[in-house]
Amino acid sequence: GLSYALALSVTLHGPISLIALSSNNLLEVAQALERYCSLRAPAINFKAVLEDDFVTVHVSYLRPDDPLRPYLMELVLMGLVVMTGQVLDHPQAGTEVWLEGPEPPYYAAYAPRLPVPVRYNQPDYAIHIPRALMEAPLRLANPAAAAMAREACERELQARRQTREDALTSRVRSLLVKSEDRLPTLEEVA
Repeated sequence: GLSYALALSVTLHGPISLIALSSNNLLEVAQALERYCSLRAPAINFKAVLEDDFVTVHVSYLRPDDPLRPYLMELVLMGLVVMTGQVLDHPQAGTEVWLEGPEPPYYAAYAPRLPVPVRYNQPDYAIHIPRALMEAPLRLANPAAAAMAREACERELQARRQTREDALTSRVRSLLVKSEDRLPTLEEVA
């Protein structure tokens, strides 16, 4: 996960990338991730928690029993840090990646190449970032471009919801057509 994360580019994710590049600060980027992450990674959720001096971005994976979970979470969290470094004009001092579980044997070989330290045996998966860094202006901030990117993400979210609704409607309609002698109960349809 760490190796792959080091190779990621902030431009990989279409309008979400444009939000990351053009937002006023990282706090706006974190809020956009909370809302739009499902467009690129439906099994991952983000939740930014603001504290006095830090912002902790908690990341959850909806398949807790997946054997690839540690790898994926390592990739997602360090990948976010790597891509964040691409939009900042200064180091991410004070930032840490938090991972569940023990430190793997390969970590020592990667540690010198990582932009921030990793803390293992944490209660959950998260990135712990100084609040001042999250609120600092980004060098490529462009409110018009950020608004345009958010509109594109909203359209994509709406299209995805409509597709899901259409699929559900189609399944219910098919069930009703197949019912020959009586209409099914709500419980049967559910």
